[in-house]
Amino acid sequence: MPDWLIPVVIPVAVAIIAASGAWATTFVSMRRGASDARNTLIDQLQEERNHSDEQRKLEREAFATELTAEREQIAAERRENREMVDRFMSDKAASREYVNRLKDHIWQRHDPPPPEPPVGYIP
Repeated sequence: MPDWLIPVVIPVAVAIIAASGAWATTFVSMRRGASDARNTLIDQLQEERNHSDEQRKLEREAFATELTAEREQIAAERRENREMVDRFMSDKAASREYVNRLKDHIWQRHDPPPPEPPVGYIP
């Protein structure tokens, strides 16, 4: 082997080993950086999802409160309507009773004044 080859090969080999060590260090740090970036992205997405979940929970609670208020209002309207129908039906029954009394008064040829209207009759 020529004498000049050894002084050239040793520094080249050292340079190659040093370059490969630097490359390995850079590669590992890049992988670690990519892993850190991925973890940061995952953490950010989880935080956004948690925030979105909280927002949806608040919206559902507000919607449930609104529905409860509407249901109570509808129930009150139904009670009011039912009471109105009951009053109407009792007035109708009282009117029929009064009409029957008047018919009976007329058919029996009684003199005026007509009979008194029943309780609950609305003229």
